[in-house]
Amino acid sequence: MIIKTDYAGQAPEIVENQVTCPISTAMLSVPGAASVRGFFSFGTSFVYVIFEDGTDLYWARSRVLESLSGLTGSLPQGVSPELGPDATGIGWVYES
Repeated sequence: MIIKTDYAGQAPEIVENQVTCPISTAMLSVPGAASVRGFFSFGTSFVYVIFEDGTDLYWARSRVLESLSGLTGSLPQGVSPELGPDATGIGWVYES
């Protein structure tokens, strides 16, 4: 699962502290999450939530959305995380 968040015009350090870290921390408590990885650059944050093998994609997606809805007050005003499209590792192979 990929969570993309834009925070236009902000330096990487601000994006990390105010966006990537709160989202990554919240995703650590999602049931079935095997790994959480955060990446950030100028004005953009990506958080990857890797689930255990065999986890239902739609169940996992709804758990991530539940956790994101609880972050509303923790993120800067005007920042709204977006969930990436449904994808699997096989889909990424076809993409390249």
